[in-house]
Amino acid sequence: MKLNLKSLVFFCLSASNLFRANADILDDAMLGQMDDEHVIGASVAYFNKEFMTEPIIRSYGKVSSTSGAKDVTNDTVFMIASVSKVFAGAAVLKLVSQNVIALDDDICNVLPGDYDPSACRNPKHVNTPVTWRMLVTHQSSLREEIPDINGMSPNYGPTGAYYGAAVGNPTCPLSDVVGFYRDIMINKETETTVGAGFEVGFNWFDAVNGTVWEDFAPGTQTLYSNFAIGYIAALVEHATGKTFPAYCKENIFDPLGMTNTAWFREDLPSGVQETMPIDYLGKGQNIFLEDNSTLPPGDQFEDLEHYCFIDYASGSLRTTAKDLSLYLDSMLNYGAPTLWTEEQGLSGVSCAEKDVAFNDCEFGIAWELLKKLFSDPWLAEPASRFSWENAVAHAGFEAGSQTQVILFPESGIYALVLTNTNGNDDDAAQDIMVDLLNTAMDLVNPPQSTTSAGNRGTGRPNGAFMFILFCMTVVPFFDSASK
Repeated sequence: MKLNLKSLVFFCLSASNLFRANADILDDAMLGQMDDEHVIGASVAYFNKEFMTEPIIRSYGKVSSTSGAKDVTNDTVFMIASVSKVFAGAAVLKLVSQNVIALDDDICNVLPGDYDPSACRNPKHVNTPVTWRMLVTHQSSLREEIPDINGMSPNYGPTGAYYGAAVGNPTCPLSDVVGFYRDIMINKETETTVGAGFEVGFNWFDAVNGTVWEDFAPGTQTLYSNFAIGYIAALVEHATGKTFPAYCKENIFDPLGMTNTAWFREDLPSGVQETMPIDYLGKGQNIFLEDNSTLPPGDQFEDLEHYCFIDYASGSLRTTAKDLSLYLDSMLNYGAPTLWTEEQGLSGVSCAEKDVAFNDCEFGIAWELLKKLFSDPWLAEPASRFSWENAVAHAGFEAGSQTQVILFPESGIYALVLTNTNGNDDDAAQDIMVDLLNTAMDLVNPPQSTTSAGNRGTGRPNGAFMFILFCMTVVPFFDSASK
């Protein structure tokens, strides 16, 4: 049989152009939404186990708002804000799997004997144990945030970062998590150097009037608490004798190959590229300076300094889209067998609140539960094709960081959005996620077709990609055979 080689080559080139055109749809959607949300840099990822062998990972924009800033890549590190809480929960689950603790253990059990009960019991409810389960489900009765003192945020560092809120903390990292939580919860002589710049002999307990606890009894109400998740880092150190970053690296990050992930910037690999946290200021012509002049017309941004905070387990993890995809990929199998058993991993994305009906339950082990009939409207439509059984998510918002992750393990689907800009609106990462889901789903799994156009440069073996692979390998073979 004689092949019409020119026709076959032309057909292959046409298919290749179609492949690229469809892949560009995702890029156009992401860049368009970033522009709408005034986001300088972002990384996104999407994976569907049924149709893909690797996730689509794409990166856009710049690492900072300054002239000549480098492009964001798939290996660029972002601070992921409150998505970090997922990993604080993972550390607790790992301790459970190692039989170091049980979820319903009293946290007092791991504290030194000379600690005052106020470090682990609500003074208004001294007979009610505070458990690890209560910490990871936000029912501990610990307050939402580390208290401000005279309008200052003493838990942030270094001085001048995050709008100058880091009074008294001249350097990063703020690593004395054990000493800080001891001092703010117990009325004893100060040990920590965190915030020492306030004054000599500064007494944290007196400064906050012992108000780290709310009035309600532990286990009776849900109050989303950065303070409580931050305390997990100190408690893990008490329970293991290791620093919290070292414990997470040894037991979570390293086993999964998350090589560009760390709680502190100083622990990231040498030479890794990081995004700068950026604040969107608004339209220049609407921003009046002290002399009543305005900035140039158009969008105006300001690079913030890198900063840290002592309750870092609640929001300071640094990672990449690639590394975060490794964790989410493991969670499609509920973390088994690398991190823990499937049964243990399933408990992390199931209702972890004690004696609460599922429809009323909000949290797994630090994950926010997704329930199709009760979910936020923003996700209900784009995820309508998914199985919502054991579905979870988490969002993050910090200065210069808006993030969102979702996980639908029964459908084999996850997605993530990492950005380095805030100041626009609180829903920027969610809005980008909606476009990511709608566009990526149609690329890899069109509603009325089992083939798709694929994604440029990702190696995803769907229909169009496989055909292009055929064109690259089979056509040259026939070409050489016909000579």
